Formats: sequence, C-alpha cells, structure tokens
Amino acid sequence: MFTSRKPDPWQRAASAQTVLAAQSNFNGTLRVEGSVRIEGTCAGEVHATATIFVGSQAQVSAALHAQQVLIAGTVRAPVQAQVVGLLSGAHVFGNITTREFSSEEDSSFQGELLLLE
Repeated sequence: MFTSRKPDPWQRAASAQTVLAAQSNFNGTLRVEGSVRIEGTCAGEVHATATIFVGSQAQVSAALHAQQVLIAGTVRAPVQAQVVGLLSGAHVFGNITTREFSSEEDSSFQGELLLLE
C-alpha cells in the first residue's frame, strides 16, 4: 500500500556490511548477505538479503533486488523488494515491484508501479 511514513534509513545505512563508496564504480552482479550501501556508480545487478541503500549522490543503472530498497539518489533500472522507499531527492526511472511503497516530497518516479498483495 501507499504510505506516508518517513523511514529513518540512514541510521541503518551506517551499519551496512557492504559499502560501494562515492568514488567507486562497479559493473556486474553483486550479491550481498545483509545490507549494502551504494554511494558511487553501479551498473548490472545488485541482490541483498536485507536492505539496499542508494545514497543521494549515487548513480545506479543496476536492477535492485532486496527485502527493502531505500533510494535517495538516481536509479535507472527496475527495483524489486518487499518495501521500497523514495526519499527526498530520489529519482527513479524504471519499474517498481513491491508490497509497500512510500515516496517523500521532492522525489520523482517514472515507470510502472506493481503493488503485490
């Protein structure tokens, strides 16, 4: 369902086990046990068993698959997760498949939204 609650992701993002730093560039398939924080450039696919955090300066053209995806940067690819949150400043160009979707003011989304039951 659509919700207006604001997640507090950056407290949890600080504890992400895997970090793609701001100056980093990754192209390929990344599989992570736990959470990953993306601050740099990423292309391909990212799979995480917990949460994918996309930082405000991140440029992602990778399909994202996780339990939860929280986006503050730019994603140009499909997103699939149980929970998807677009934070202020997020830009998503691609389809989103989720059970729960939230979007803060000053975020944008272009694509199809498929809400699962």
